[in-house]
Amino acid sequence: MAERARPHFAVQFVVRSCLRALVWLLLFSLGINLLILASPIYMMQVFDRVLASGRIETLILLTVIAGIAVFVMGIVETARGRFLIRVGNWLDHRLSGHVIASALTARLAGHAGSAQPLRDLATLRSTMASPSVNAVIDTPWVPAFIVIIWLMHPLLGLIALGAAIVLFAVALVNELVSRNALRRAGQFSIAATQSVESALRNAEVVQALGMLPALLGRYGDTNAKALTSQRQAGDRGAAMVGLSKSLRLFVQIVILGSGAWLVLQGQLTSGGMIAASILLGRALAPVEQSIGAWRQLVGARDAWQRLTRLLAEVPPQAKGMSLPVPQGELACQQMTFVPAGHENPILRDI
Repeated sequence: MAERARPHFAVQFVVRSCLRALVWLLLFSLGINLLILASPIYMMQVFDRVLASGRIETLILLTVIAGIAVFVMGIVETARGRFLIRVGNWLDHRLSGHVIASALTARLAGHAGSAQPLRDLATLRSTMASPSVNAVIDTPWVPAFIVIIWLMHPLLGLIALGAAIVLFAVALVNELVSRNALRRAGQFSIAATQSVESALRNAEVVQALGMLPALLGRYGDTNAKALTSQRQAGDRGAAMVGLSKSLRLFVQIVILGSGAWLVLQGQLTSGGMIAASILLGRALAPVEQSIGAWRQLVGARDAWQRLTRLLAEVPPQAKGMSLPVPQGELACQQMTFVPAGHENPILRDI
């Protein structure tokens, strides 16, 4: 029983370890988003203080401080990317043995065997190292930027809040309209690949019985269904990406115009107007990037579901009885050896 439950425990261990890694990723994200504030603060100080006072020393000091902040942000961003790559590699190393063992057990139990579980694991590893994960991790900081914009002026905060709600709605619609198409595309693609793998394992039989034309026809039909579903999901996703970009640019125009109106009314400084526009772009960027990377994120989610289902339903076989290590002893009696091409033996009656 302990051996049969081992994959389940392995998945739980991986999930707990990934949650601990998520804490570190959130800390990286916190540092990056705090350092991003250097740019809007710099703009505010330049427009509201330097241009008003004409102090070159203040401009130089502000520029040095902002440059250091941006440089440190680049270092932290690099560290986060390297950390994600190592998390993906650790995930592959931790699960690959269990995945292979479960796939072999499934094959011995009569299920269709293929390398799809390893491809699913590779999908998870590549997704962890992609920028799409950074977009998801940065999304929780969207409310913080909206609050900062709100503190500048409630009108600008309302505009930012409305824009964030609309973009989140677009992301939800993108999930609803592309979910089934992406799932069908994945299923058909897996079926087409498995049929080819089966044919390659039995290449002699396929060739001898003249099954290649029928195989190509069946593969073409299944692959065409996969491509059709991918095209449908891609078309819908492209429409959502285009809509999200146009909405973000439009809202930045609106917030700049509203900021200019507030400046004319004496309720906001010109530096605050520029800073609000920069902060709004940063607040909405993770949501927009998540929409653009939605296909990859959905693919990783489906791959994880298939892997956890395989490990839970088809545990590897229990270990056999341990055998003693061979001692390497050799005994022979009346052995004679004649090398090839020779008539006389070189060993006789050993």
